[in-house]
Amino acid sequence: MLSSEIAPSQLFALMTNGHDSSPKILFTTLNSAKATRPGKVADKERFIKGAVLFDFEADIVDKASHLSNMMPSKDDFEQCVQALGINGDDNIVVYDDFGNFCASRVWFMFKAMGHQNVSVLQGGLPKWLDLGYEVVGELSTPSQTGNFTAKPNANYQFIDQRYVAQHLAVPNARLPLLDARSHARFSGDEKDPRAGVRSGHIPSSYNLHYKDVQSGDGAFKPQADIQSLFNKYPPSEHGMAFTCGSGVTACILAQAADAIGASPLYVYDGSWSDWGATCDLPIQTGDNDGL
Repeated sequence: MLSSEIAPSQLFALMTNGHDSSPKILFTTLNSAKATRPGKVADKERFIKGAVLFDFEADIVDKASHLSNMMPSKDDFEQCVQALGINGDDNIVVYDDFGNFCASRVWFMFKAMGHQNVSVLQGGLPKWLDLGYEVVGELSTPSQTGNFTAKPNANYQFIDQRYVAQHLAVPNARLPLLDARSHARFSGDEKDPRAGVRSGHIPSSYNLHYKDVQSGDGAFKPQADIQSLFNKYPPSEHGMAFTCGSGVTACILAQAADAIGASPLYVYDGSWSDWGATCDLPIQTGDNDGL
C-alpha cells in the first residue's frame, strides 16, 4: 500500500476512535464516465458515513473553460473547499465508487493547492462494501465553513497546452510525458470518443496505462512493482509530466510516481481532449512512443 493510500480498516478505526481527529471524508465520482465504465456501485445510493461530495465536474472546476474537469483558479478552489467545511489542518480521505478511477484527481488537486495531509481510500467504495463496513443512504452537508487556505505547491502543478508544446520543442529540457490512456487509444487504433478529437498521441510521449499501476480492485500495486514499471521512464531533473483523455486518470500515474519519489510532478489539464482537438499541433500514431 502506498503512503498516500489509506486502508479501509485504518479509516474505520479513525472514524470510530471517539476523538476529534476523525478525517474529513470526500466522495467523488465521474458521472460522464459511467456510461462506458460503470462503477460496481454506481447505480446505488450508498456512501461512507460523514462523506461530503467533492464535485470536480460541475462545482469545483473552471466553469469558463470549454474543456471538461479543468482545475479552477486558486481563489475559486479555496472558496469551494472552505464551503465543504475543510480546514487547513484536516486529514482528508478521498474515495470514489469505481475503486479508484477519479479519486487521484482530487488528491492531486489538493496537493497542487498545498495541502499535504490527503490520501486516497484503497479500493474505494467497492472494497469498503466488500469488507462489510457501514454505509448510509445520503451524503453529509457541511455544518460550517472551513478555514482552508490554498498555497500552490510547485512540486505538483497543472500545466497547459503551451507548456507541453514548449517542452517538446526543447529536447534537452523535455519532461518525460507519460500517457495514461489504453494502448489502443494511444496508438490511434481506437477512435477517440470525443467528437472533433483526432486519434493518436503527443509526439515523444510514453504510454503507461493507468491500470498497470493498479491491482484488480482499483488499489495501487505494491511500491516495488510501481518502481519496476517506472524504471523504464526515469524521471529527469525537470520532473515528470502526465496526460490522459481529460486530465483525470493522469493523476493516478502522478500519485504512483509520487510514491517512488519523482518530483516535481505535472498533469496536463485538458490532456488529449485539448491537444487532439487542436489541428495545428503534431500527433503520432502507431506503437512508437518516446522510448
